[in-house]
Formats: sequence, structure tokens, C-alpha cells
Amino acid sequence: MGKGYRKVILVCVCLCLPVIPAWAQGGVPFEMDAVSVRTPEGLDTRLDLYTQIPYSSLSFISTPDGFQASYEVLAEVRVLDERSRPATMVASSIWEQSARVASFALTQSDDFSDYSTHSLELAPSGYLVSIQVTDKNSGQTFVRELPVEVRDLSAPVVLSDIVLLKEFDNETNTIYPHVSHELEANLLTFQIFYEVYVDVPQEVQVVREVVPLRRGRSALRRMGRTLLGLGDEQTALASLFSDTETTVLDAGRHQTVSLIPLNEFDMGDYVVRVRLEDVEGTVLDVSERTFSARWTGLATHLVDLEQAIDQLVYCAKNRDIRAIRNAPSQAERLQRFEDFWQKRDPTPGTGRNERMEEYYYRIDLANRKFGSFVPGWKTDRGHVLILHGYPDDVKRQTFSFDAEPWEIWYYYRIGRQFIFIDKTGFGDFELVVPIWDERTRIR
Repeated sequence: MGKGYRKVILVCVCLCLPVIPAWAQGGVPFEMDAVSVRTPEGLDTRLDLYTQIPYSSLSFISTPDGFQASYEVLAEVRVLDERSRPATMVASSIWEQSARVASFALTQSDDFSDYSTHSLELAPSGYLVSIQVTDKNSGQTFVRELPVEVRDLSAPVVLSDIVLLKEFDNETNTIYPHVSHELEANLLTFQIFYEVYVDVPQEVQVVREVVPLRRGRSALRRMGRTLLGLGDEQTALASLFSDTETTVLDAGRHQTVSLIPLNEFDMGDYVVRVRLEDVEGTVLDVSERTFSARWTGLATHLVDLEQAIDQLVYCAKNRDIRAIRNAPSQAERLQRFEDFWQKRDPTPGTGRNERMEEYYYRIDLANRKFGSFVPGWKTDRGHVLILHGYPDDVKRQTFSFDAEPWEIWYYYRIGRQFIFIDKTGFGDFELVVPIWDERTRIR
């Protein structure tokens, strides 16, 4: 995707993307991505493959120059049949990678990674891409699979796939891909990169937008790959961000980096879309990419330990809270608080406790959405949100002359519904039936 894009394999940058060590948790210790582009030589298509492996997932050996890891990457591509099942292998390639660091501490880091990139020329079709990474020092092998759609890029005006960016260097025109479909929900902005291929000079409108992704609609292209046939359906959902640019494009390849605001997005799944239109509004091409906004830190939430202990009320027994409170010192109180969450860590041995992060993220979200005279986490709607997350569906009546405002939250995945009524008219929605009551079951 241009000379600058190639530079990404020559550098190691800091990414906050902790991954569970495979040898400790049985997980897959690397991220992968695949991007369809037009080859520089003509109208053929190329699939660029990217991997990101945290240093903590590699085995380093000591050398006179520091610590070194070596691994081999095997990519195998199988075409998908009419039932979207992998069939004939159409491409296979192997490449070698190595990483060198100066200190032992870096070899244990989840925050620094090694990157690789490799390109395969493929005809437009659906494929299953399998990436196998073999650590040469330990002999361990890890595999990930990714279904992708190599789009037909032979039209006179056409878009490449969209790449999420970690960083863009204006001085060197170098991009650093974000090799994951997950973004930190507390980021203020993120960047995307895409190319536009034009055979004949033309004036076009470039529309960029972000819309929420419906639940259950992301299975077709997991891990953030291009969505097939979802463009029309997604237009029915309100855009959270949209901008339009009119420009005249000369014949050739045009590389674009765009800034997308993220600070107003809640945690969840989204589609970022770039659409090309002619001056009359006719759609020339559309490229889409899914991503997930996830909370990956607690710095803005856990500013008050006493409050954080109070907020355990929805997930801890009274005796557990008393045991933490009755600690003889502040240091011991903090230790008992950390021990409480450590016992509930779904991925022990890593730098993250996803269950704790999710819990306090939901508390923060409840405060932002439902807080007024009472903190949002203490409200009935906040209580339900913290325990069960986002509802699958919400029905509401905001105002009526003969009825009080009400909301019904449906959780089809657990077979529950919760009814809230605003009896005061000031947004103080009260739960009609207690959260534990069997009458909340959907019949």
C-alpha cells in the first residue's frame, strides 16, 4: 500500500494490546489482519497480511548484544465454497522474523510487540486465511484463522480496504497499522487509512461515517474484516459520525489518512465506512470495516478506593465488603480489594483483569448516562446496566398525557426483561419488579 506502508515492518512501536500468553492460558498469543489493495503494476488484487506478536509471547535467548527471539510465519489461503466452507488451498507462503531487545524486562512486556507483513496476489473471492507462528527457541506453534473477502478492485473508481491506524508520521509519510479490531474506548480519536484508485480524472464526494453494529450481525466477517452486504442495512442505524469531502482526483493511486472522533462512543461494536459518490450522488464504491470499542484501563475510574469498595455492592457479598473495610490500614485495604478482584480474574498471569475493567467501566457508563442528584450507579437503571450490560433491545414511552414515562429493557440472551417507570417526571426511573424476581423472566 505504498512505500511508506512498507516501513511498518522495520519498527517496533508500543501498543497497549495485552494478549494472554498461550503457554499459560491456552490462548492465541498474536493478532492478525488482512487488507485487500490493488497491485502497483495494474488492476490485479493483492492481500496484505499483518501480524503483531507481543514480546511476552515470544521466547528470548540471551546474546552478547541483548536478547533475541526468532520465529517462522506460515500463511495458508483456502478459497471458500458456495456454503462458505474452506475448500482448495490456493496460496501458501513462509517467512522468517526475529526480534532483539536490550533488557530482560522488555522480553516480558505485553506493551511492546514484533510485527511482520507479507503480500499475496489473489483473485477476488472469499477466502479463509490461516496464520501459523512457530517460535524457534521454544518450538511452540500457534495458529489463527481469519475469513476475508478479496474485493474486485478493477472498477474505474474504487476503494481499498480500510486500515485502522495506531500512528501516522507526517514527516516520513509512514503509517503504523493497528493490528487488531479492538480500540480503547477512552481514546479521543482514532485514524483510518485507505487508498482510492482512479483510472480517469474525476470529481467525487468522499463520505466517511461510523454507525453502531447490530447485535449478531458481525459473524460474517469476524475480527473486523470487510462486511458483505451489510451496507444497506446499516444505513437504517443513526450515524455517530459523518463527514463529506468533495475533491477532484487525478488518475492514479491516492492514499488518505482520516481522523475519526471516538470520545462520544460507548463501549460496543461499530462499522466505519468510506463511500465514494459522483457529483450526482451515485454511489461508485463502498469500503467498510468493523471495530470494537473496549475499555482497557481504569485510571479515570478508580480515583477513590473507598468509593470503589462501595461500588462492590452489586457483585460482592456483605462479608467480603466488610472484610475489605475492616482492614487495619489503607495499604491493607487496597491489598484486600486487589485480592478480591484477583480471585475473579478470567486471565490470571496477564497484566489485565478484564472482569474488573468491565465492571468499573459499566459503573462509569451508568454515572454518565443516568446520574443526576444521585450517582448513576446507584439508580435502578444503573444497577441493571452494571449487572447485565447493554440490553438487547429497549422500548420506551417518553411522554403521554395519560401515562407516566416508561422503559422496558430486554435481555434475550438471559431471558429477562426489566420495566422502569418515571413516576416523578424528572427522569427518576424506578424498577417495577426487583431485579432478582422471577417475574422478570420473558415468557
